[in-house]
Amino acid sequence: WNADDSPFTPDEKNIIKKALVKAIIAAPSRVRAVVLEGLKSVLKFDYPEKWPGLVQEVVHHLQGQDMDKISGALSVLRVMVKTFEFTADAEDRKPLDEVVQISFPMLLQMFQHINGMPNLPAEGAIMQKLLCKIYWSSTNMKIPDFMYNNPAHLGQWLDCFLQVLSSPVQETDVRSPFWKVKKWIGHIVNRFIMKYGSPRGNKKKEVQLGQAFIDNYSTKFLNAWFGICGLYRNKQFVSQQVLAMALNYIDAAMGFKICYDIVLQNIDVLMFEICFPTLCFTEADAELWQENPQEYIRKLYDPMGDLYNPRLSATNLLLALCYPTKKFHDKGCLDKFLSFINAQLAKYQSDAQKDFRVKDGCLFALGSLRPRLRRNDQYKDHLEPLIIAHVLPEFGNPNGFLRSQACWVCSKYCKIEWKSKEAFASIVNGILALMSDPELPVRVQAGTSLQGFVKLKQSTEVVQPMLEQMVASLFKLMNEIDNDAVIETLEFIIERFGDNLASAAISLCRMLCEHFVKTNPNIHEEIPDVETAIEQQEEEEEQALAAAACLRALCTLVAAVHEHPELYPQMEQYFIPLFQMLLQKNKAEYLDEALELISRLTYFGKKISPEMWQIFPMIEAAYNDWAPDYFSQMLACLDNYISRDPATFCRGAHNGVRYPQMIMNMIQKCLSDKDMEAEYPVCPKLMDSMLQNCKDYQQEMNEYVGPMFDLIMATMQQHPDMGQAFKVLCMNVIACGLFYNTQLTISYLNERQVLAPVFKVWFDAIPNLKRYYDKKLALIGMTCILQAMNAHGTGWMPATFFNLEQMKLIVGIVIKMTLECHEHEKKMDEEDEEDEEEESEDEDDIDDESDDDDIDDEEDLMPGDGKGFKFDMEAGGAEFQKLVKEARDMNFGDEFRFMDEEDMEDEDYECVMLELEEAIMFRDVMAEMAGKHQELYGVVMGNLTEDAKTKLQEAVKYAEEKQQKKANKSG
Repeated sequence: WNADDSPFTPDEKNIIKKALVKAIIAAPSRVRAVVLEGLKSVLKFDYPEKWPGLVQEVVHHLQGQDMDKISGALSVLRVMVKTFEFTADAEDRKPLDEVVQISFPMLLQMFQHINGMPNLPAEGAIMQKLLCKIYWSSTNMKIPDFMYNNPAHLGQWLDCFLQVLSSPVQETDVRSPFWKVKKWIGHIVNRFIMKYGSPRGNKKKEVQLGQAFIDNYSTKFLNAWFGICGLYRNKQFVSQQVLAMALNYIDAAMGFKICYDIVLQNIDVLMFEICFPTLCFTEADAELWQENPQEYIRKLYDPMGDLYNPRLSATNLLLALCYPTKKFHDKGCLDKFLSFINAQLAKYQSDAQKDFRVKDGCLFALGSLRPRLRRNDQYKDHLEPLIIAHVLPEFGNPNGFLRSQACWVCSKYCKIEWKSKEAFASIVNGILALMSDPELPVRVQAGTSLQGFVKLKQSTEVVQPMLEQMVASLFKLMNEIDNDAVIETLEFIIERFGDNLASAAISLCRMLCEHFVKTNPNIHEEIPDVETAIEQQEEEEEQALAAAACLRALCTLVAAVHEHPELYPQMEQYFIPLFQMLLQKNKAEYLDEALELISRLTYFGKKISPEMWQIFPMIEAAYNDWAPDYFSQMLACLDNYISRDPATFCRGAHNGVRYPQMIMNMIQKCLSDKDMEAEYPVCPKLMDSMLQNCKDYQQEMNEYVGPMFDLIMATMQQHPDMGQAFKVLCMNVIACGLFYNTQLTISYLNERQVLAPVFKVWFDAIPNLKRYYDKKLALIGMTCILQAMNAHGTGWMPATFFNLEQMKLIVGIVIKMTLECHEHEKKMDEEDEEDEEEESEDEDDIDDESDDDDIDDEEDLMPGDGKGFKFDMEAGGAEFQKLVKEARDMNFGDEFRFMDEEDMEDEDYECVMLELEEAIMFRDVMAEMAGKHQELYGVVMGNLTEDAKTKLQEAVKYAEEKQQKKANKSG
């Protein structure tokens, strides 16, 4: 419609738009739904600028007497306001404000007229529903100014909603428009009290509006919702969606004393006769369990199903009642509710005719209260006896839903302090046994319940002998149903016991790859009807989740068997076809998992096989064709190809294009696209990798070094606003270039007349570097300059730049940063030893809150204080200062300042330059300098304090001892 090559002329578009509205109003309801989709597309581009009279045209059609045509006009109005439903900007909402101002008075009169009709027909309820939808879309983001300016008008809308909500419904079909209109009113009033009831985050006029609602309407709606709950209490039909809305409103209203007083008057009825029965297994549950267990499981694990789930709403309401947050809340509800549960459990035990559904509700309540009970001193010591007495016996219950519920409750409380090892073992064995249960929902629940127990160290003795049986049962389950939670359990088992599963790793790999192919949703070309399309979409979404879980489990498997690298070549026969599938555009949703899997396989393997090298060009093709936004996710894969097999990388090619050229093409594509600025940092990191890992292949790589520097310099000049963090990454490329070939790097920069400005930016940056990685690269790069000077003299160096003053400055930087890096490494080694001890002491709280092991102390990341040094970081000869002045004219952006930690965090790097011992490099450089450059050596050593000399000796000694430990370990 809006394309440059649109087949429609402006006059034709106007004719179409006029016909479109008339067609919608005159069309039957089924046809109308299709034409409305076309209207949505036109409105997106033409309304309001190119369709200014639309509101008046629709309002005109609302004034007739034909209810079907009025319904059509309301449908058009609904699409119009829905276009702006999530628009927050006041200027952008002006078209919506116009619609509200023109149409709402008429819509309100229509609503009032319908409400006054005796024996309201279904057509009237449908119109009420449309009116509610229009109101919802117009007010969802914010209340229009028209209503703030006319509070009586808003009050009349609320009166209409209250009247409909309070009116009885004879229908017992959830699809009835009479129940659907109540559902939409639930959306509106629940949103109102939740958004405007609290003053927090609201503007003054919104606070006043919310207070007026609380004062004048909150209790009226609360009583109306209690009336609907009363129908449910008396076993009369209530739509599950409407019941959920009622419980949600009561939950929200409890924050206001005027409403809580009413809740308190009905507290026993609310907890024991409304909320508790909602927790219990129902007739509808039983019917679905028996007739379609796969659908029962899907609904159980469907997060979107929680929106209208009365069981979840009742649970949240009970939690709010039992754990008061306001001063006026009753503090005794938890004791009262637990006494009720205890009485129900005792009655269940004593009754000859047991009410299994009540027992199910009790178990569900106990599992839902777990976060509170585990931390409550009054109750936590009673949890184990409670589980032994009332949960464990249900593993053998003849009703499958109770066996399933028992598994779930046990998994909720798996982390309590078990005093009875026998009881703990009985529970684990009971869950393992139920993985072979005859009923599918029980098997699935048992499989997912294992997750919590598998993580616990104390379960090792019970689980380990049955690993192969567990894995076999899980795979059998995976073949029966697409459920990502089951696959996640397998993932946890592989992660926890991967080494024990090494012998079965190849079979696991094969089965997971096959299961991915099986669960991967197929694209259906023909969709016979809307209902089938919705069912198909739900099925495909569930399959997609299960397929992604398969890939995560494969990632875990690859990492778990890393001590058996001989397995990886055998796994590749299954991985290669999988990668060839995953790197296609129609599998884009799995690209994250695919790249992670490739990263692990290329990282943990001893060598990258020729078959895995076939995947490298496919990654480049995906990047070029459809996945440039995944450049950051591709970094680890590409770096592994470079670092793990530099010989093949430097010498290999695909279709006549060498692998290094492929990387350069990807970098150039990224840096030449302003829309890819978020991916720019990947480029210098890839350059780092090539320069560090390909030092021994300079004959093949030298031709790419100059273009790397050109790209870096051009990017810094063209994007001076990229920030300090990006500049540091660019300077790291220079440091890596000095490591790769010092003479080549300096000569090239000098030829391009950027040597002085580059080093000016670098010298500005070095005192403010915070990351260890950046410090280490800068230190090694500077040290390489000194090594080249010792090895080749100074004749090759540009005399205007590398004079005595500048060499003093460089040596000063090397000395200062050597000590800083030494202190950092020493601290890191100590923390690594402490971490190893802590890991060996405690493995039980993997799923609880964990400590953040990242180094974030300011003293670790900030530069040292420089005490003991007399070097001026800005010192330099007159010629150098002249070059620096000229360099300021080249726009590399603002001068360096301290960088935000958010921009520059320490990462877990593993690279060639980090493995070098800078203190030993310094020792060797200074020893050689003493013989070849006595004047420089004398000035440098003369400027060192005794304290600095002592620290350098300690650093060298520490590095030598560390190097010796590594040699002994490898020997």
